Amino acid sequence: MVFNRHRGLITTLVLIAAVIGLTMFLVAPETNL
Repeated sequence: MVFNRHRGLITTLVLIAAVIGLTMFLVAPETNL
């Protein structure tokens, strides 16, 4: 139970981080150069 809850939390954080990273990449691609 606890493992599944932590796994879900980690997955959510990873998805949020991916969305933020993708957004920053699309908004300011020159920054990544």
